[in-house]
Amino acid sequence: MNPLSSSIEFKKIWFEPTDLNLIDKLFQINGENFDAIKFLSPNFNELQAIYEILTSGHRKDSSISRDKLSSAELIEVVNEYGSELFRHLSGLHSIIVTVDKHGIIYVGPDDALDSKMVLGPCSNLFNNNEKVPIKSVHMMQENVANVVNVSGAGDCLVGATVYGWLNQMTYRDSLRFGLKAARLSVGTFETVPKNLHTIISKTY
Repeated sequence: MNPLSSSIEFKKIWFEPTDLNLIDKLFQINGENFDAIKFLSPNFNELQAIYEILTSGHRKDSSISRDKLSSAELIEVVNEYGSELFRHLSGLHSIIVTVDKHGIIYVGPDDALDSKMVLGPCSNLFNNNEKVPIKSVHMMQENVANVVNVSGAGDCLVGATVYGWLNQMTYRDSLRFGLKAARLSVGTFETVPKNLHTIISKTY
């Protein structure tokens, strides 16, 4: 059974990969409902796996090692992979590629970063009338003095970003807010840090 069933035909989802084996299974099935994927937040290896499966049908043995790429090369490769994903996933709005201590790379519409996200029944996310120019933007993470546990950092990034949207922040400011939440997360053994509320008071 296709996990993206017809029951979500008119819904848009944020897909955050958690396992390369899951990507193998998910993207090798019938992709007729993949246009439900509006936002995607893979790490570099997950992005590369999705790219390889969508373009060649399987993951390759000789994949690019992210650690061997300079910052400029990393952005270039991510842009190449991301642009290809936009050709295969027709409903895709944007991709947020997590690159550990180096922050995130946004891949998406040129004008979306400085716009407020409109959600709900009148959302502009349902409009796929035209293709817009795609760009890649690297947003650095602040230095974390003591990384304790990385589990939950991605969830904090996504949750705080959506929180920003719901509170009328621009996409760019929402992502910055998400990076702050992720930074708090890796500094504690808790997947969702108890002091997460502190970044809210500093934002408003």
